[in-house]
Amino acid sequence: MFTRGPVLWAIGLTALSQAALFVVFTYIAPYLTDHAGVSASTVTIVLFVFGVGSVVGNQLGGYFADKALDKTLYTALTALAGALVVLFLFGGTAWFAFAWMFVLGAAGFSIIPPLASKLIGAASEAPHLAATVNIAGFQLANAAGAWIGSIALSGGSSVSILPAIGAVLAVGAVLLLFVSRRAARVAG
Repeated sequence: MFTRGPVLWAIGLTALSQAALFVVFTYIAPYLTDHAGVSASTVTIVLFVFGVGSVVGNQLGGYFADKALDKTLYTALTALAGALVVLFLFGGTAWFAFAWMFVLGAAGFSIIPPLASKLIGAASEAPHLAATVNIAGFQLANAAGAWIGSIALSGGSSVSILPAIGAVLAVGAVLLLFVSRRAARVAG
C-alpha cells in the first residue's frame, strides 16, 4: 500500500494541509493576545468559535466530498490558503481575529473528510489501515506545523508571520493535488 503513488500523494496532502493549519493553531493563544489584542480571558471564547467553525466545515466537507471529491479538495485547500492570507493581512485587530476564527476553523476542517476519502479510495485493498494511517498523518502534520512555527518564532519572527507560513504550506497542498491529478491521468 505504501509504495503506491496515489496513497503517497494522499498522505502528502494530509501532511501539508494540516501543517498549514497547525502552524497557526499551535500558537493561537499568543497570536490572539500578543498580535490581535484579544484579552486572555476571551481566548477560550475565540477557541469555541473556532470549534464551531470546525464542526460546520467538517460537515460541509463531507457533504461536498460525496458529490465531487477532488473539486471539494481544491475548494477546501484554496479556502484554507485564502483564510490564512486574510488572517495574515487583517488579523491584527481583536474583532476581526475573533470572527475570523470561525472561518479558519471551517476552512481547516472542511479538508478532513475529502482527505480521508481520497486516502481510503487510493488504498481500497486496505481501507482500515488507510484510515489509521490518515489519522497518524494528521497527528504528524500537527507536530510538523508546531515545529515549523517554532523555527520561525525562535528565529526572531513575530507570531504575526505564522498565517503567511501556513498559507504557503496550503498553497503547496493545492499544487500537490494538481500534480497528483496530472500524474494519475498520465498513469491511467
